[in-house]
Amino acid sequence: MCKAIMKPLLRLSPAQVPLLIIAANLSIMMTLSMTILPRVHMIMMMAGSRNHRLGYEVVGSAYDVALNRSAQLYPKVFGNYSVTRYFTPGTFTCADANAITTVGLSTLYADDSFNAFAVNSKEIRIVLSPGCSFETVTLGDFAREENVLVLASTASLDLLNNKKRFPTLLPLASTSYNNVGLALLKLLRLYKWNAFNLVCDSNAKDPQRLAMEVSCGVLRDTFKDVRDISMLALPFDSSNNDSAGAMLRLAKTHSSVSIIASLPEIYKHILVAAYTLGMANGDYVFYLLPLTAFEQFEEMPWNREKVPTNLLRILPFAFVLAFDEIKWDAVTGEVEQMRNRSRQAYNWTISEEYKVHCRRSNNDWCDRVACDFSKRIFLQHNVLQLAAYESLLMLVEVLNDTIGDAGEETGVKLASRFFNRTFNLPSRRVELNKIGTRECSVFVKQFNNVTRRFLTVQYLDSASQRLMADNTTSEVKWFTQTFPPSVVPHCGFNGELCSKREGNSSLLAEVLSVIAVICLLITFACW
Repeated sequence: MCKAIMKPLLRLSPAQVPLLIIAANLSIMMTLSMTILPRVHMIMMMAGSRNHRLGYEVVGSAYDVALNRSAQLYPKVFGNYSVTRYFTPGTFTCADANAITTVGLSTLYADDSFNAFAVNSKEIRIVLSPGCSFETVTLGDFAREENVLVLASTASLDLLNNKKRFPTLLPLASTSYNNVGLALLKLLRLYKWNAFNLVCDSNAKDPQRLAMEVSCGVLRDTFKDVRDISMLALPFDSSNNDSAGAMLRLAKTHSSVSIIASLPEIYKHILVAAYTLGMANGDYVFYLLPLTAFEQFEEMPWNREKVPTNLLRILPFAFVLAFDEIKWDAVTGEVEQMRNRSRQAYNWTISEEYKVHCRRSNNDWCDRVACDFSKRIFLQHNVLQLAAYESLLMLVEVLNDTIGDAGEETGVKLASRFFNRTFNLPSRRVELNKIGTRECSVFVKQFNNVTRRFLTVQYLDSASQRLMADNTTSEVKWFTQTFPPSVVPHCGFNGELCSKREGNSSLLAEVLSVIAVICLLITFACW
């Protein structure tokens, strides 16, 4: 084809060449006018600020860095685009944020200037939200009516997977508490534990209380229709230093299995209290939920710090639940850019680390476990911030493959382009299932005192929904008795079984003593 075109050009006279160039330019212009790319309009909806975990300063900076990165990778998408940032400062509950989001979207869509471009031109609108699951429900209903795609980077409520109700919503959370609930249900049934304690931290002053509320709500919903397993919800407030002991004493009267929803520094405080109450004998087992946004259990400095002996002795009886491993080293540059962006654009400094303290009764400031055990949390490793960053990278990759296709790109159609898709992101590999939900496996890890690390012993495979043993990494190691322990402690809920055994042993000893004395008397009589 190339030679066939070139030959006529070589035969043209000098006068004919300018005419040919003009005709070619007109042809190119007509082609471009017929394939004008639609404008991409991203709407960022965020309620809440001044929060290390999920404020708009933290998540907004993640979206901004992702935009810059995507513009380098996919310049075609950014030839015609705009961004609307609807940020609401303050501290809000999930219900508050839900109301703010509803009002915010209604206000935007009622604004003539917001809709001016879309009236006269094609526009692809996408709503980006790091809001909680209940807030996302309202967003999803709104988006269905407007036929707009919503990417929810934090929400994981199972209700959101209803495609009849939410055809344009994609829950892309990398932390699925629905799968946590399913993993725990399968563990309880596997080990024939028909009762457990659910401990939810009710500290109203904790900035991460929302995560505790949501996770415990999901767990209650998971077990509400389970008739063969008894769940006892126990009160616990980490702001009260005496609350842990009272909660554990009550837990001992119901089940040897406790599932606890709090934060890592609180978990250590609870476990030390459990050790003091004699619960490090293999009769009791603890499952700790992964609720912190910016620290995974494997990152805690067990090797670098002086860990109290009592904590080390009870840690092997505790299992932690975790999500997919993140390659933080691969996104070091992006994390630093987020820090800089947060400081420069939003006047919010994401510290490299901070120390967690609590006030003891003697008014000394010290760590919740021991003064010589410095607890540091690395705030750059924020999994919720990273999930927001990842969601926008995935969006732009899909848009790059989509823009220019024939036909109108509706919210429903754009959402379907995410189905059964895999994204090889720098931080990790992300797989979406047949309805566009992020596959999120749950790993069960046990602390190893030799390596001072949490090692995977089981995992719930998100795709198959099966609980599997991970013998290639480690296996459950239990001390003092065989695993799993009975749901009823060895000595009973109140120690009554051991007391009874001790009483029976004493009676038997007395009977044997009497028989021995009679035998001696008979022997002496015969002699």
